[in-house]
Amino acid sequence: MLAAVGLTWADIMPPRTWPESPEERRQARRALKEASWSAALEVLAVEAAVVGLAAPQIAAWQPLSVEDDRRLALAVDRIGRAAVALTCEDSLRVDRVVSPARLVSIKRAAVDALRRELGQAERELEAAEAALGVRA
Repeated sequence: MLAAVGLTWADIMPPRTWPESPEERRQARRALKEASWSAALEVLAVEAAVVGLAAPQIAAWQPLSVEDDRRLALAVDRIGRAAVALTCEDSLRVDRVVSPARLVSIKRAAVDALRRELGQAERELEAAEAALGVRA
């Protein structure tokens, strides 16, 4: 069919640009690895900012909104993936360093602390209402 219009496959295919020598292949692999590192570092910068925004709220035992909690979880996942890209190891993922059961335990402790604080706030509010003779 190409011959009917006076063409060959070589006429319509782009020239091959594969590295031919071992040194060219090493350089190509290195360039690919450096591009991957650069992308991973950009991800780390953005996701570290997300963690930095959530950290004060978590440190103050203030709950995150559902949306913020999801975004923080995404940041943690992306940081883990960037770590894998930078180290070529899968051992730095959060779920490998901290077991899922431990993550649940940490979250349970945070919820329990929030419940205690909420209970204390309710008792203080009831005492204030009683002192003022106001009932909500």
